[in-house]
Amino acid sequence: MNRSQALLIAVAVVVVLSGCNALTGSDTETDTPTVTPAAVPTDEPTPTPVPMLAPGLTRAGVVSASDLADAHDTNLADGSFRLYTNQSVRYDNGTLRVRLNQTARIANGSGSFYSVGEYKGLITQPPVNFPERFKTWSDGEQVFTASIQENNTSYRRTRQSRADYDFRRSSRFFTLFNALETRVVGQETRNDTKLYIVRATNLTNPEYLPGIYPVGATENPRNISFRALIDSQGIVRSHYLAYTTTDIQRGVNTTNRITQSVRYTDIGSTTVDRPDWYEAANRTITVAE
Repeated sequence: MNRSQALLIAVAVVVVLSGCNALTGSDTETDTPTVTPAAVPTDEPTPTPVPMLAPGLTRAGVVSASDLADAHDTNLADGSFRLYTNQSVRYDNGTLRVRLNQTARIANGSGSFYSVGEYKGLITQPPVNFPERFKTWSDGEQVFTASIQENNTSYRRTRQSRADYDFRRSSRFFTLFNALETRVVGQETRNDTKLYIVRATNLTNPEYLPGIYPVGATENPRNISFRALIDSQGIVRSHYLAYTTTDIQRGVNTTNRITQSVRYTDIGSTTVDRPDWYEAANRTITVAE
């Protein structure tokens, strides 16, 4: 290659390189684009709300004992219903220690009610079987009680507050559902009402387990069995609780099996009439103001 040929090639290369810059229309250093970094999210995603089956109740069980107890109390406060309660304590060998059965009709939150209770148990020392029956009626202002023991019946009239008669049992449900860890295991329908089936999965606070007289301080509650039916309003329509425990009698550890059941029916359709023993009560009454 002679000198003239080399010179032509060099000129051609310069023209090509300058042509590239001419096409872009900018200098190489000033053509670098400015990149704005994307915003990095700092907030946690909003959790999906857990569906509530009833106040304080989800599929995971009772998540707020106070919400459930309040709903139960509120929905029964001004309505009528029937209440059935059974409680018993048996010794380890199956012998009955005490039993208390009660049925009640409540007309409304502040009006009349009628209750019949039966008590049987070993209540004196030395132990003596002592069956007794109580009948209680209120017209909303006064409370009349008939106490029946064998062939003897006595009557009393008091002006006790309606608060002295806890037919709704909301405080008991508050402690009960604080004592137990629960789970919804299914549902059923009774009289066109959907009910959620709740069972206990664990005993978390044994000190909250409801007891029954005359069992005092208990130790080592075990063998828990629990089932409840709760409607969508939060009314605990029924529950059954049973557990084994130990209490101290005269310095001796005594094993007991405690069972309790509560059932609410005829909600909104219960009426209360004056009992047939009212006239006899008025004739022979002992006033206890």
